[in-house]
Amino acid sequence: MDVLPGFSKLFAALTKRMSQRCLDSLATVTLSLGELWSHRMHAPGASLRCHEGCVWLTREGDLSDHVLRAGEALRMEGPGLVVVQALGTARFSVSR
Repeated sequence: MDVLPGFSKLFAALTKRMSQRCLDSLATVTLSLGELWSHRMHAPGASLRCHEGCVWLTREGDLSDHVLRAGEALRMEGPGLVVVQALGTARFSVSR
């Protein structure tokens, strides 16, 4: 059951417009103001850590959006699509 009507369609539309980068064990991503990044997490337990700037992120199946500032991290509780947007120049990493 779709928790929010149209949520899956929104993610599908976003992923068609955004480039995806492969994440094997650790990736560091740098984004400019407003730039988007997405990745489908396949296994639970990954963490996203903001190193510089500030990012907004949303996760498939999570009713809350999150804002991470430099030094803050968020653990992904399960698999699903993650979309990150830079709220200024930002650098973050994803690790499993």
